[in-house]
Amino acid sequence: MDKEFINALKDSKSEIVRFLDNVGSTEDVEVLLIEWDLSTIRLIESYFESKGHNCKGVVYSASGLYLLRNFLKPKVVLTHIKSPDMSGYDVCKIIKSDPDLKSIPVIFFTTISEVVKRLEETKADGVILKPFNFSDFDKIFDLLNTQKNKDESTKNSERRSLTEEEKEKKKKINKAIRRRKKRRKRSRIGELKESRRSSL
Repeated sequence: MDKEFINALKDSKSEIVRFLDNVGSTEDVEVLLIEWDLSTIRLIESYFESKGHNCKGVVYSASGLYLLRNFLKPKVVLTHIKSPDMSGYDVCKIIKSDPDLKSIPVIFFTTISEVVKRLEETKADGVILKPFNFSDFDKIFDLLNTQKNKDESTKNSERRSLTEEEKEKKKKINKAIRRRKKRRKRSRIGELKESRRSSL
């Protein structure tokens, strides 16, 4: 095996450990950023945080994929095309071919303008070209807000379903109570009739 690749795998493992140690809850990560430049990671994480969204970054594509498969379910993946261990194209193809991950939008984040030509092939959901303006991230905020609205709608419909189920249960219980009361009443009437007959 290539020495560089082996070193990248070692670095990737330690990166995963650091990531998991530093993230509060893996459920809170809305955006997973795969970016080779640490200063860019810090800048973008801070920007998303200032907008009320949780973005966490990793340097290695292998780390990002491992975290996606085992710990994270972000609403968006933002990946650089060039990474020390694997191209963003390959990352996107892997995500889009995985039944558990394919619904997660993948946005390329790169200086390579030819990436637009490969959107269809990789099934990526968009591109943000570097150098970027912070307004370029508006499309990601739109995705996050759309997902948030879907999540809230799903929760509300689940609550409604639950209350519908509860109403149905109450109806069944009330029906059973009415039946029991009718049986008792019939039984009492039968007892009364029997006692009248026996007294005559």
